[in-house]
Amino acid sequence: MEGPAFSKPLKDKINPWGPLIVLGILIRAGVSVQHDSPHQVFNVTWRVTNLMTGQTANATSLLGTMTDAFPMLYFDLCDLIGDDWDETGLGCRTPGGRKRARTFDFYVCPGHTVPTGCGGPREGYCGKWGCETTGQAYWKPSSSWDLISLKRGNTPRNQGPCYDSSVVSSGIQGATPGGRCNPLVLEFTDAGKKASWDGPKVWGLRLYRSTGIDPVTRFSLTRQVLNIGPRIPIGPNPVITGQLPPSRPVQIRLPRPPQPPPTGAASMVPGTAPPSQQPGTGDRLLNLVDGAYQALNLTSPDKTQECWLCLVSGPPYYEGVAVLGTYSNHTSAPANCSAASQHKLTLSEVTGQGLCVGAVPKTHQALCNTTQKTSDGSYYLAAPAGTIWACNTGLTPCLSTTVLNLTTDYCVLVELWPKVTYHSPGYVYGQFEKKNQI
Repeated sequence: MEGPAFSKPLKDKINPWGPLIVLGILIRAGVSVQHDSPHQVFNVTWRVTNLMTGQTANATSLLGTMTDAFPMLYFDLCDLIGDDWDETGLGCRTPGGRKRARTFDFYVCPGHTVPTGCGGPREGYCGKWGCETTGQAYWKPSSSWDLISLKRGNTPRNQGPCYDSSVVSSGIQGATPGGRCNPLVLEFTDAGKKASWDGPKVWGLRLYRSTGIDPVTRFSLTRQVLNIGPRIPIGPNPVITGQLPPSRPVQIRLPRPPQPPPTGAASMVPGTAPPSQQPGTGDRLLNLVDGAYQALNLTSPDKTQECWLCLVSGPPYYEGVAVLGTYSNHTSAPANCSAASQHKLTLSEVTGQGLCVGAVPKTHQALCNTTQKTSDGSYYLAAPAGTIWACNTGLTPCLSTTVLNLTTDYCVLVELWPKVTYHSPGYVYGQFEKKNQI
């Protein structure tokens, strides 16, 4: 995978000096991922809303990727029923009403995809039997295509008769805040984890009664995604606006012998040195080249007697060097996993051998000194400081094992280094002569 130290790349279309010889001296750079990596971590909020009252039944936030941020959501049936429910006399206004709600089965019908004959909002999308896809009822409603399942949670037997702990004495056993004694658990199905959640999705819920009309309520489920990485401001490119010319070399003045002050002269107090100017782009780029020169001069001083060192003027401006390292394992996404990157890198621009994760194809196994398989479960592998994961889907500071296990993604641990090129003097002078002859 590695080429000779002084191999010539393709001709640069911007630099009139033609092809550049890639030097094996590289300088470490900061990293980040610009495109959307499937491993990128966001702040994801799921919200369950009672559409009859507009009240929020549940709002759960977590850090995760678009593939694994599907938590179980807990709320109460009374959050969907409200104090009074239709004209049936059912409701959760009183402890007795909340206790009575525990005795009913319920079934749920989707409003995001309504089969023929299932009705509309008034029927809770349950216009006929067979429209229900989940719920807690004796006939065990289910489906292979709906996005969620909704079941009753565990209700302690001593939790009754559903007293509100904020309005009764502390001696009432089983009292809960708000008198909530009808816990529900919402889980995402495999279809729900693959679905698009760009907008809210609606379901209808009905209590099953052996006689009379089954009362209806409706609820929605929405997902909000926030990028918690560093914000990139909209405005002038700071690199362009900071293109100051390189600083002039400081002239060294020879010290003069101290002279005694004239008689009667007031003592002089040294003034404060003027603040140093922030380095412009020219200084920063020259520092990169200077660092490359010092490294080359230390390792191959014969190459630095007369030479030209240049930064590559066209992309790719840097390459990845595969390394070995010890990553950290996290059950929840660390905050630094949300760092967004401004760079792109393909695995064809990675050299060396390092630590690989995932099912690496034979075409890229030459990059791997060690390959580790991921086990089942949802957790995150954070790259050690100064490194980043280079995957076939892009750069990312953390890996989601859920993404690795559900896709064909694979990654190698790398350090990112900008490219500095080496020219012999004869090559540079020859380019000048060709330019002058045109």
